[in-house]
Amino acid sequence: MVCNKCKLNTPPLEGRGCQSAKLMLIGWNPGIEEKEQGEIFVGPSGKLLDKILEELQIKDKIYLTNTFKCYTKTISSVYIKNCKNFLLDEIQKIIPKIILLLGAVPIKSLLPTEVGSSITQMRKRIFQFKDDKLIIVTYHPAFILRQGGETSPSYEKLKEDIKWGWDLAIQTKIEVKEKLDYRLITEKGDLIGLLEYLSKKPIVAVDFETNTKVTKNLFQKGAKPLCISLCGDIGKSYGIPLDY
Repeated sequence: MVCNKCKLNTPPLEGRGCQSAKLMLIGWNPGIEEKEQGEIFVGPSGKLLDKILEELQIKDKIYLTNTFKCYTKTISSVYIKNCKNFLLDEIQKIIPKIILLLGAVPIKSLLPTEVGSSITQMRKRIFQFKDDKLIIVTYHPAFILRQGGETSPSYEKLKEDIKWGWDLAIQTKIEVKEKLDYRLITEKGDLIGLLEYLSKKPIVAVDFETNTKVTKNLFQKGAKPLCISLCGDIGKSYGIPLDY
């Protein structure tokens, strides 16, 4: 891989694993160990991930790659933009059935309209991607390490999500049901992400949910607004409880 789009001056690192994998895992970027060894997922996060893959007996059946192809300490929309074509080419080359995004950075690259949601809210959902490929989401191994590694409750959740991704990948047919996607925003970071997402929309629908036992009309006497609902895309709505 040859790249001169950024000024990182580090060699870009491609993914590794099964070239015909049905399940592709996408992380953030190469760490310092990866930069030194010239291979991705060889540091602490990679070792944790390898342990899970070995426990599930699928280590040689999946493909690993990163959103950023070079070592960097910072998250930048510039890096996401510059590396996206490399990532899309990689997806087109491997042609996975299921793409599992590890953490927020690959979500910002491949599911930018979902950045107003937390990983916890996005887990166990299936997102439609290009050419019948499907995306699911889980925590990055680095997050698990910060919580205590194998002793973290999220360790089993990560393992559970990877197993689910593999089970989906080997199914002959996956049914994705279209339904209204309504999520509550209760964290400051999610709220900021939601407002940034909505600010780019030409039209935003707004609604107030009230204490309907008294009245459904916000402007009638005794009405108490409980939640603001916002919508920037058909089928996707977000609720902000005013108690928060």
